[in-house]
Amino acid sequence: MNNEEKIKKFIDETEEAELKDYSEKLIDNLKEMNDKEDKFQIWFVFLLLLYLLTKSSHMESVDLGIITLTDISVISKLLPLAMAYIFFNMITLTNHKQDVMMALNIISEKKFKQEQLKRGDKIFSRSFIIRLFFPYSFSNAISSIGTEKSSILHALFGFLLLIPTLFVAFIPYCIYVFMIIDVYKNYTDDFLGWISFLGSAWVFLLILFFMFAKAKADN
Repeated sequence: MNNEEKIKKFIDETEEAELKDYSEKLIDNLKEMNDKEDKFQIWFVFLLLLYLLTKSSHMESVDLGIITLTDISVISKLLPLAMAYIFFNMITLTNHKQDVMMALNIISEKKFKQEQLKRGDKIFSRSFIIRLFFPYSFSNAISSIGTEKSSILHALFGFLLLIPTLFVAFIPYCIYVFMIIDVYKNYTDDFLGWISFLGSAWVFLLILFFMFAKAKADN
């Protein structure tokens, strides 16, 4: 039984009042996750800019107020670990958000008597009525593309416009892998460098395992 079937079984076995409370809790969780997602994205951009600055700068020391780093390579060694924490949270948060949105979509289809979408469409596409019920997010905004009222030409044009966003989605993965490779090639000459490389590589493998387990649970 996949996750979608579990949700449908839960709906069939749950009273309407309890289902209402459950959907309201899901909405609150979705709002909270949207806020956290925005914060993690800001931190990701900040760490990326800091990493690029340290790689392109010829600074020999950094004054942080409390301490002064005389070895700028320390920042380059610590940044992959910080990025690993942010990236792992972004991945797990996105996957959990997709589960919540799928559950809300299925519940909303029954609650508002909307036409059921095909399996796989409940995350990225939803009817106009249900889309208004969801709190604002980027993914909810783009779900208007390819709805049940869209013509083939409109859906195709929208898909072409969204192709760049698919490439953008892979950028964090590429940057993270590049940072791991960079640490291995340039900074594994001491203990801190090895800790950074092994820790970052371990988190990357953990992310791959998590994504594999998630895909298996969905299917």
